[in-house]
Amino acid sequence: MLARSSTVNGLLSTDHPFEYLGGLSQAVRQINGQAPALYISDLRQNTPRTTGAAQFLAGELRSRYLNPQWIGAMQQEGYAGTLELLNIVNNLWGWQATDSSMVRDDQWQAVHDSYVRDIRELGLNEWFEQHNPTAQAQLIERMVEAIRKQHWKADEQTRRELVERWQELTEQHGADSGAALTVEFINDMAAGFGLGSAAASEPQSQDSPAEQVADSSVRGQVMQQVSPETVTVTPLRIWAACWACWPESCSVRGGNTGPTAESPRTPLNWKHHERSGSLSLRTDPLVSDPGIAPDRCRTDLLADRPGLLRHGSLATPARPLSPATEGLATTAWG
Repeated sequence: MLARSSTVNGLLSTDHPFEYLGGLSQAVRQINGQAPALYISDLRQNTPRTTGAAQFLAGELRSRYLNPQWIGAMQQEGYAGTLELLNIVNNLWGWQATDSSMVRDDQWQAVHDSYVRDIRELGLNEWFEQHNPTAQAQLIERMVEAIRKQHWKADEQTRRELVERWQELTEQHGADSGAALTVEFINDMAAGFGLGSAAASEPQSQDSPAEQVADSSVRGQVMQQVSPETVTVTPLRIWAACWACWPESCSVRGGNTGPTAESPRTPLNWKHHERSGSLSLRTDPLVSDPGIAPDRCRTDLLADRPGLLRHGSLATPARPLSPATEGLATTAWG
């Protein structure tokens, strides 16, 4: 049982209902071979009631998502509206896949009549072509998948209309084609109707990110890899960061300095990172001092010095040390 307490979200407005309730139904069916009865606790009115999930879904689909008033409101949203219609078909398919008893043939037919055939003459095909032809191509592919997996026994005229419209979107309006199995099934149906298959109906190739960036057909913002800036960490930078962390507490006495008269609060801890061959300075506030904010007095600084230190002791450096660097190492390890 799933509770619905608002008219904003139903069973098709998001994918969560079929993921959880439908997923439980599928799990039970895998165990004992029979799907359980699914119910919705309808808390949207003053008087709560329990409704069968299939009945609840049917009412929601008919009263909202096939309603020309709702479809017209989505048309006013342009591109975002096309995604809403696609989401409805995707979620309807989600229920079909998790519990086949939730969706009937006549409901798939009604979705086709409204979103593809456009029996109410709302100009949906032109609207999809203008804002997002791929969205309509993808919802057609969802309907074709329902036919391919024998969930929906669509008549010959409906199949032909789906194939013709999908070919028109991919060949003439640049819509992206979907999964290979779905495209192959569409091409088989097209061949049966004597429509043939065009090169645009081939599955979409998986180009590398570099090829996708170079492709001139890419529209919108393209993310490009940016190399991080190299920052040279010098002894001066290390000491400056140390003093910025807690100026009055940075007094270095040796490799691991504890509280001193000059530094009563923050001990400094120098470490050598064996894997990266780098120096690390870490300042940790004393737990016993509540006056120091931990997030203010903690820092990790790396100074790239490959070959300088081995197991916390001085070794032959990879290159000559400057007086400042040598003094830093001597200070850190006494």
